[in-house]
Amino acid sequence: MYGGGQAEDTHEAGRGRGDARDGLPARSPQGRFAVSLAVLSHAKLYGGVMIARVWHGWTTPENADAYEALLTSEVFPGIFAKNVSGFERIELFRQPLGDEVEFMMVMWFSSWDAVKSFAGEDYEAAYVPASARAVLKRFDQRSRHYEVRAKRASSPPNWGSIT
Repeated sequence: MYGGGQAEDTHEAGRGRGDARDGLPARSPQGRFAVSLAVLSHAKLYGGVMIARVWHGWTTPENADAYEALLTSEVFPGIFAKNVSGFERIELFRQPLGDEVEFMMVMWFSSWDAVKSFAGEDYEAAYVPASARAVLKRFDQRSRHYEVRAKRASSPPNWGSIT
């Protein structure tokens, strides 16, 4: 219904030659990969698509800290409290832009059904609680959705204490 075919892998994990023919980095003189790089489709790794739900909101510099605190103390816990099967995580990004501060949120879902379970049939409609609307200057009325087609990492992620 949504999306299309699955992305093709460029090699089987751990069996690449490490050259331009298979998309792996060149081997170092020591015989190890110069960069540990996995190039596999998300579908093969996890058995289905991964959907990124992206939304932007803008506020004034004076309201930015209050908005961020509202997100982390009320909005995010409210999202997790919905216990949506297939909801993986949420990430928050912040960028000062002079007279306003942009926030971008990316929510990760394991399927289109999970997105719809969270947002309803009109799944592109933004979910912006009244408390958030009160401190936002403007925001996207519609969320954008993207299928993850491939995943690459130079090393295992080290997220530290970001919560």
